[in-house]
Amino acid sequence: QQQQQQQAEEEGKQQKIKQGGGAVVEQQPAQHIDYNGDKQRQDILKDGIHHFVQDQLDRQQQKENEFEKAKRQMEETNREPPKHDVDVNDPNVAKRRAAVNDVLKELGVLDHLDIDKLSDKDEPGILHGGDKKVPAFVHPMKDEPPYGTPPDPNPKRNPKLYVFVLTVPKHHDPKAIAVSKTWGARFDGLSFMTSEHEEGLNTVLLPIKNEDRKTLWLKTKLSWLHMYQNYLDDYDWFMKADDDTFVMVDNLREFLSDYDPDVPHYFGRPFLLHRGDPVHELQYNSGGAGYVLSRAALKKLGDNAKTALKANGVAEDVEMARALHRVGIHCEDTRDSTGRERFLPLSIGNLRYHHTMQEKPGFWLWRYSFYPPRDGLECCSKRWISTHYMYSKDLYMLQAQFDQKKEGWDDPAPDAPIPPKH
Repeated sequence: QQQQQQQAEEEGKQQKIKQGGGAVVEQQPAQHIDYNGDKQRQDILKDGIHHFVQDQLDRQQQKENEFEKAKRQMEETNREPPKHDVDVNDPNVAKRRAAVNDVLKELGVLDHLDIDKLSDKDEPGILHGGDKKVPAFVHPMKDEPPYGTPPDPNPKRNPKLYVFVLTVPKHHDPKAIAVSKTWGARFDGLSFMTSEHEEGLNTVLLPIKNEDRKTLWLKTKLSWLHMYQNYLDDYDWFMKADDDTFVMVDNLREFLSDYDPDVPHYFGRPFLLHRGDPVHELQYNSGGAGYVLSRAALKKLGDNAKTALKANGVAEDVEMARALHRVGIHCEDTRDSTGRERFLPLSIGNLRYHHTMQEKPGFWLWRYSFYPPRDGLECCSKRWISTHYMYSKDLYMLQAQFDQKKEGWDDPAPDAPIPPKH
């Protein structure tokens, strides 16, 4: 049998395949591994684990190198965060400041804060997709054109933009600093609304002792009043953002260039709260994705602050919509011409690759989206404006990718690596 086996092997070696160029390829017999011995099995297992761990370390090192490269690139551009000195002698500023102080006194926020009045207890509970009892949601609206809000007759090209970023002292480093060094520096005006100063940040200190979700609406209310009394005459558009939001400022500026800042506008990602409830149904823009007011909208809100901002509440984005509704300002369609969303309430990687209607039919996003939601690459505009729930490292990476025209310009390539789930 051994002789027959050797003879067969010898005959096999004689069978050669000639390929182009005269090269000769010899067929190799398949390798068979004997798993009978414990030592051999353990060696193979150890070797496999070693290669797996090494591969993960290499991937992590590659990400760290990309992050450091992006961070150096941001520092080399030497973009200083925009600063704006308020002219306290300006009669319009002085007049608005006096009016705002009267509003704050009437609202009671200068003296004390009544936490017990911050909840809307008459509203029904909210269903979230994390609850297994939440059924699959079928959106009642058809996904069909026209998409977006029509341009204004007299838009202002290349408008001046101001952004205020809600943050807290424990997030100054690295989150707020990352914002200041990346997308925040691309605005014409930038402030960080917090309760403590941080060197290198344009901070506005608000009189709030306990900064948490219960005081978020108060913090947002004070921030908008600060914009109204100090910057109304100097900028065209005003945006609210969080310290874990990333904004493609060039895309935002391009989008707003189709509209007139002297027309009341309220742009963002429209959600619908309590859908179908005739009493409590409310359209509002997502706070995480950030939302934008035109100068005219901010003026109307500030001029009527005593009535518009009177109510208390917890969810700042919901309460902001209620305040604007009281002065006749409502959400608008910000989808692009293909029906894709521009303002993203979650991380763009999750929306493109990890949240699908098939895998998560009861996910809260499908339920709250005012317009019919899409998943996969159809979720997001090629020229998307904002994304939420981002790490500080992501801010450097995204800004560098935009500058290199790898993100925020077109859909990812089919072979692009899928980012990990946030």
